[in-house]
Amino acid sequence: MRPSKHPKWAASLAAAVPCAALLSGLAVAAGPARAGAAATQRPADAGSPAHLAALASERPGAAGSARRAVAPAARIPWRQVGAGWSLAVEVPDVAKYDRYVGYLLSPGGERYDVRTFSLPGQGGMARLADWSGDKRRALVELAAPGAAGDLTQVVDLDLGTGRELGSFSVANLASVQFTRPMGTALLVTTRSAIYRAYADGAVQATLPSRLVDHPVQTPLGEYPDPLYTPAGTEIVLQSASGLEVATNAGTPVRSLRSPTGEACSPVRWWAPGTVLAWCGTGYYGGSQIGGQLWRLPLSGAAPSPVTPALHGAMAPIDEDAWTLPSGTYVQQMLMACAGAWWTGKLGPGGQVTRARVPTSDGNVFVDGAYGARLQIRAALNCGQMGPGLAVVGDSLAWFNPVTNSLQVLLGPMPGDKATRDSSVVDALLYDPLPSSWQAGWL
Repeated sequence: MRPSKHPKWAASLAAAVPCAALLSGLAVAAGPARAGAAATQRPADAGSPAHLAALASERPGAAGSARRAVAPAARIPWRQVGAGWSLAVEVPDVAKYDRYVGYLLSPGGERYDVRTFSLPGQGGMARLADWSGDKRRALVELAAPGAAGDLTQVVDLDLGTGRELGSFSVANLASVQFTRPMGTALLVTTRSAIYRAYADGAVQATLPSRLVDHPVQTPLGEYPDPLYTPAGTEIVLQSASGLEVATNAGTPVRSLRSPTGEACSPVRWWAPGTVLAWCGTGYYGGSQIGGQLWRLPLSGAAPSPVTPALHGAMAPIDEDAWTLPSGTYVQQMLMACAGAWWTGKLGPGGQVTRARVPTSDGNVFVDGAYGARLQIRAALNCGQMGPGLAVVGDSLAWFNPVTNSLQVLLGPMPGDKATRDSSVVDALLYDPLPSSWQAGWL
């Protein structure tokens, strides 16, 4: 889920309700964080028993810093890169907004400098579009302020060298991603076409335009990213009546009927052969607003709801969900706050109890889950910094909802004046499908 896809859409529908007032009424006060206190031990190996034990030993309420010295990309330990690793883009100075720095981050906070992008002035954008299955490449979308014709530059980036393997510009870009499983080509979706392309943008194969002929405005955007099966042989796309499954050449395979009778958008894989999808339940101002999250099996078996149906122009929107050992957590967008986000635990009756993120202003976006933790982006140290240390940017952090602890990876650090003007503007969590899924795939 990419939050930068729909903030303008969310703002156009939101009522004039002071977001700060709403979020501050929900925020929980926390004691001052200890500057430089580590929330976990440095893991010997991501996902190892030692690392999982370290996660379990986090101190409740802690807001530790995992930020370490930056290493060059040439020192990336590629054999260790996998689940729990992240790509992130940071703006070093939000007052200038003139450059973006891309990092590769280990679960324990080791940082590797991948590439610096320069954009002319505030209002530009650098977005991480996708991470290849071979882990070695990333797709970055770049747009200068006021770019003519809604023109976006797409860069195929080698993470080990920072070198551009290809670069091209696309008008009216909806989404771009690597093909699966290894990313040998790109899948490009615009507002009028969908096609496979080489790294330089040259068209490899054009898919039938009917796959994008009927856009439906939903909280996930008009054209949510198509979802590849792990083998890359099929793709799942949004449909006005459910989901459409097609081969990677665009040949229809099957249609999955919406359980609500309205449009559905694929979010991600929930289990082998089962898509987590957002399905609408109503309209407001011509756009699909009310909705809920569903599990839709590709086999055509009966779908099952993850969250209850939510209705009304100002009702929160369930955008994504993750299952942790401690329960299921839901990402919600608050329409009353012009597109602010929070996360909470799903209760047995369908209610969502807000997770208490220490020192945050209440606006929390989840990038994904790893082990017992959620990776979040949020403005931390709210009210904790003192005169001259106000934080305006977002930090990237691990959050354990059971111990209520934070491990800050990037962005403003607790009590650190040197980083207070920085902000993490985008992040991708590497989340490969478990190998055990392959045997049960349809």
